[in-house]
Amino acid sequence: MDFQHNGSNSPSLANTCYSNNTARRSALNFSRPLPQQLQATEPQGLNINRPRPPVGSPVVSPSHSPGPWSRDPNSPYSMRYANEQAQRPVSRLTVPRTRPGPRPDSMISITPADLPGISHYQPMSYGQLKEIRRVAERSKGDRFPSLPEEQGEFCSEPPDGGFLAWAHAASGFFITFNTLGLNMAFDVFQAYYSKVLLRTSSPSKIAWIGSFQIFANFGLFLLVGLLTSKGYFKLCFRGGAVSLMVTILLTGFCKEWWQFFLVQGVLMGCSMGLVFTSAVTVTTTYFSTNLGIATALAAVGSSFGGVIHPLIFNYSIHKVGFGWTLRIILLVNIITMIFPLIIIRERPGVARSYSSTMDWTMFKDVSYLLMAAGMFFSFWGVYFGFYFISLFGQDVLNMTSQMSLNLLIAMNTCNMLGRLIPGIISDACLGPLNTVIPFVFVSATFIFSWIGVDSVTSIYLTGCFYGFAAAAIQSLYLPTVFSFMGSSRNNSPSRVGLVFILIALATLTGAPIGGRLVTLGKGSYLYAQLFAGISLTLATALFIAARYVKHGWKSDKL
Repeated sequence: MDFQHNGSNSPSLANTCYSNNTARRSALNFSRPLPQQLQATEPQGLNINRPRPPVGSPVVSPSHSPGPWSRDPNSPYSMRYANEQAQRPVSRLTVPRTRPGPRPDSMISITPADLPGISHYQPMSYGQLKEIRRVAERSKGDRFPSLPEEQGEFCSEPPDGGFLAWAHAASGFFITFNTLGLNMAFDVFQAYYSKVLLRTSSPSKIAWIGSFQIFANFGLFLLVGLLTSKGYFKLCFRGGAVSLMVTILLTGFCKEWWQFFLVQGVLMGCSMGLVFTSAVTVTTTYFSTNLGIATALAAVGSSFGGVIHPLIFNYSIHKVGFGWTLRIILLVNIITMIFPLIIIRERPGVARSYSSTMDWTMFKDVSYLLMAAGMFFSFWGVYFGFYFISLFGQDVLNMTSQMSLNLLIAMNTCNMLGRLIPGIISDACLGPLNTVIPFVFVSATFIFSWIGVDSVTSIYLTGCFYGFAAAAIQSLYLPTVFSFMGSSRNNSPSRVGLVFILIALATLTGAPIGGRLVTLGKGSYLYAQLFAGISLTLATALFIAARYVKHGWKSDKL
C-alpha cells in the first residue's frame, strides 16, 4: 500500500513502517479529524495547550513527510523541524579522563528515544520537545562533565552562593582555626620556649619554628594545586588532616630545638599546607563576586584560633604540663575538623585540568608585578607584631605572663573583627585592592607608634588597633590577586602561585629577621620595629602604584 502527500517526493508510508498493520493504523491516523486545540499533559505533569494542524491535516511524525500545510521548513509542524528536534543531540558532554565509564573524550548524546515515553515513531508535541530541553538543562549540573585538558577553564560559572557554597566558607573557618589559627598563637609558644624549654636559644632561632610553619602554608600552593587537579584532592586534604593531628601529638614529646623545628616547624607546617591549600583551591571555585566575604569568613577562623589556643595553653600549661596541653589542643583539633571533613568536596562541573605551563605574560604585566611585590613587603613585616608583642611586654614593660597573654588575646580579638569588616567593604563598594591600601598604611602607622610605647595602657591600644588594621591584608590577599586576572581565571595557577611563593618567602624570613634585629639591639626592639614599619610602608606605595598603572586615578572598583 503506497500513500504519499500531494506533490511530495518523500518515500511511501509502507517503506517507513514495520508491517502492513502498522501502515494501516498510520493511514487511519492521517484521515482522522483532529480539533484545532487539544489539551495535553506535559511530561512534568503540567497541562498545556498543544497546537494542532487544521482539521483533516496529517499528524506530525518524524517518520512521515509534511503535507502542503507545512512546507515552510521553519514551521513547528514541518517534517524538517520535527526530525531536527528528534535527531540532533541536545546536550554533548565530555567524559572526564579521571572517571570510569566510556572511553575518554567520547560524546554522550541525548535524543528523544533516551527519554521515557518519547519515541521516534510517535507524534511529538511541544510538551515532549520541552521535556528534551529540560533534561538537557538538568544534565548541565552533572558532576562528570569537564572540558578538554588543553582549555583549562571552568565548565560553568561559580554558584556564588547557596547552601553548599556557604557551607564551604564555614568549613574554611574551622580549617583556618586549626592551621593559621594555631600559627597565630605561636607568640605564647615563643614566650614559653624562651623562658622555659629553650632558654639557651635566641629569639631569632626560636622564631624560625613559627616562620617555617607559615611558610609551608603558602609555599605548597603549586604542588597541592597540581595534585588536586590530578584527582588527589581527598588524599591531600584528608591525609593532611590526619598528619596535622599526629604532629600536634608529637610536639608534646619534643625537648630540643631541632626536634621542635622538625616536628612543629617542618612536619606540622607541611600538614597545614596540605589542608589549607587544598581547601582554598576548592572553596574558591564556589564564589565569584562574593569571594571577598567568603574568604573573610574563613579568615576569621585564624583570629579565633589565635584567641582560643592561647587560652587553652595558658590554662593548661601550669596544671597538666606541656605534653598534656598539646593533647588538649589535639582534641579540639579533632572535634573541629569533623565538619570540614564531611562538607568539603570538589564542585561538580568544574574541570580538573591544571595548566602546568608557565604563564610568561605575567612578567609583562606591570600592575600585577607591582601588586605581587606589595604582597611580599606586606607579609614581610605584618607578622612581627603578632610574634613579638607579648615578649615585648614582658621584656620592656615588665608585664607578667598572664598580662602579656591577655594582650595577645585582645589583639587577636580585634584582628577577628578586622578580617570580617574589610571583606564586606571590599565586596560592597571598594574592591579588594582599594580596601587593602588604607589598612596597610594604618598598620605601618601603628608599628611606628609602637616605638614610643612606654606603658601597659599604650601597648594595649597599639596592639588592638594594629591587630584590626593588619587583618585586611591577611584576609584579602587572595581576592586582590584574583582582581588582577579579569573575568577569566585561566592563568590563575601561575599568577596565584607566584604571589604565594613570595608570601611564603616573606613569612619565612620576616619574623627571624625581626628577632635577629632584637638580638643585635641587645634587647632593644627599635631596629625590628623600624624594619616592620618600613616594610609595610613600601607595601602601601607599591599597592598605590599597581592601582595607578591598572586604572589610573579613576574611582573604579578594584
